[in-house]
Amino acid sequence: SIDNLQGFVMGCQKFLWVFSVSVVSILWGCAPQLTGGKTKTEKANGGKVETVGEEQLDITTKDGTSVSIAPGTLAVGSSVTVQPTEQPSEFAAVPASVTAASSPLEFTATDPNGAAISSVATPMTINIPLASVGAELNLLQSNDQLCTLLKATDGSLFVWRRSAITIDEAAAAVIVKTTYFGVYQLVYCGNEDLPGFTDASTGGVTGETTYAIT
Repeated sequence: SIDNLQGFVMGCQKFLWVFSVSVVSILWGCAPQLTGGKTKTEKANGGKVETVGEEQLDITTKDGTSVSIAPGTLAVGSSVTVQPTEQPSEFAAVPASVTAASSPLEFTATDPNGAAISSVATPMTINIPLASVGAELNLLQSNDQLCTLLKATDGSLFVWRRSAITIDEAAAAVIVKTTYFGVYQLVYCGNEDLPGFTDASTGGVTGETTYAIT
């Protein structure tokens, strides 16, 4: 009958509407999240990618690694990635007495057109958890021997020595103020000679390095 046909049609329309809403919800959940005009994407390796908006950019990964970039430092629409990475061969080539105090971490950026950005004019604040290599290893080392290694995006190598480091015993983080993107790693190097590395205090790397140890 006509009534049965109309009921069938209405039932189909309702089903299609519910199905469409479900599909949209699933696709929305899989897509990068849009927050305040910026997109945030979680990476499978624990890293994070975020696009730059007009306000300060603050990215924090699950392990506590973070970067803060002041407004205007990068063009709106640029992308910043924070993620774990392989240790650069230059870090592995340092003397055997130099031991790791963190995992190697990569901080990179691209402009709105996808071109790599190697450095910025305004220092960024990078936060690296010191405890990422385990408390057992840290207990065997002296904080007086702490250093920071950097392989910049352009291939330049830098080291922050203990004389350029302030240790805050009240917190559990390593804060690096720098103008360079690249791979960072904390090590115990003391005054060891590191061939190929330029001292950050004289090499044009802007900012201080502050270590906070638990």
